[in-house]
Amino acid sequence: MLISMLLACCVAAETSNQLPTPANPDATPAATSVLRFLCELPERDNNRVLSGQHCGRGTEVQSLYQEYIVKVHEDTAHWIAMAGTDYGRGRNDTDVPDRRAANQVLINHWNHGGLVTVTWHGSNPWTRGTAWQRRITKLTDLTDPDRDVHARWMAQLDRVADSLAELRDAGVVVLWRPFHEMNGGWFWWGRREPADYVTLWKHMFDYFVKTKHLNNLLWVYAPSTTSSSPAISFYPGDDSCDIVELDHYAEGLELRGYAELTAIGKPFGITEIGPQRDLRGNYDYAKLLVAIRERYPNTVFFPSVGLGLVALKKQERGGHARRSVDDRPRRVATIQHTVGY
Repeated sequence: MLISMLLACCVAAETSNQLPTPANPDATPAATSVLRFLCELPERDNNRVLSGQHCGRGTEVQSLYQEYIVKVHEDTAHWIAMAGTDYGRGRNDTDVPDRRAANQVLINHWNHGGLVTVTWHGSNPWTRGTAWQRRITKLTDLTDPDRDVHARWMAQLDRVADSLAELRDAGVVVLWRPFHEMNGGWFWWGRREPADYVTLWKHMFDYFVKTKHLNNLLWVYAPSTTSSSPAISFYPGDDSCDIVELDHYAEGLELRGYAELTAIGKPFGITEIGPQRDLRGNYDYAKLLVAIRERYPNTVFFPSVGLGLVALKKQERGGHARRSVDDRPRRVATIQHTVGY
């Protein structure tokens, strides 16, 4: 029933010039339907903001899914909409998380009606260390076959593509978040020359689309709100991006870059949201919902990081925030505020 609702949304959108098609012209019908579903959420009177939860990496995803997402269902009888994992965060380029184990959790979540997002903290291909090791030459060396680092980079892309292909073959649409927080200076790809960043992004896009045929991906551009560099500075263009988001780690709720990103006309989400330091539940998501309603009405989802939604205390909610089941299949839960969200 809910899959048919998504397909109906897709058919209805054929007559509208306002709802975009995916940047990948060969995107699967399911990917197109998910994108258009997200596009129409801000036009609703209610049930318009999807909840989400990042569940770590590798083998820990199963236990964290139980702790974070199943726990919410046990407490509320409803399911969190979006589950996420990280394909990276290893100590070096050989410390790769068990993506197959993570994928099985995501496939199950999708098959029961959820949405899926994947982040990648890719290892530094120059140093072979973590994503936080900043030493590089220049980003465009990765796309140049005459550079030694190119082969190491392509090997990383091939391994990631194999994992994404497993999700593709299972029919799972993935909100794919490469090179996130690029306007900050903490990752090896961050705060480099914008033109070089765009070249790197488009190289991955073309390789994954034209060579790897990963037509299940929706491409997500996700800068940080806490950087002094404008969020829009590294935008790769409408021809290789489907969704715009902001990562926000701060006690306040000032989403710097919201106006510029929403002006692009893509679905907007708050990709990573949580306090700057303590990620173990010391965050009032009810205040976030008020901020979305009053200041950021184009927001359509917010995946939590850390203990997240499980830690919403009843006294913090004050009875004003509740979870409810949304349209996209059976268990796309939203968090709905009593005044319209």
